[in-house]
Amino acid sequence: MNILVIGPTGRTGSWVVKDGRARKHVVTALVRNADAVAIPETRIIVGDPTNPDDVASAVAGQEVVISCLGRRAASDRDVLQNAAFATVRAMESSATRR
Repeated sequence: MNILVIGPTGRTGSWVVKDGRARKHVVTALVRNADAVAIPETRIIVGDPTNPDDVASAVAGQEVVISCLGRRAASDRDVLQNAAFATVRAMESSATRR
């Protein structure tokens, strides 16, 4: 199964990536900064999770999208909302159902 993980660098995201790899899924990670990540056997896509074009590119060809974005500050509320909006739109456009 092709799985996209948005926000793979935190505690939850890194666990989701490792579990997906252990279950032999093809895991793709959408990250803001490629220098901050070293995830073995994982395809890395650099992009902004709030940018609809970046998310649409990452969602293309995926069967499952898992968002592991977290909120560290009160100002992150808009980031989470905008990322959710971009993700839903990209999934609808590409007919990704899960």
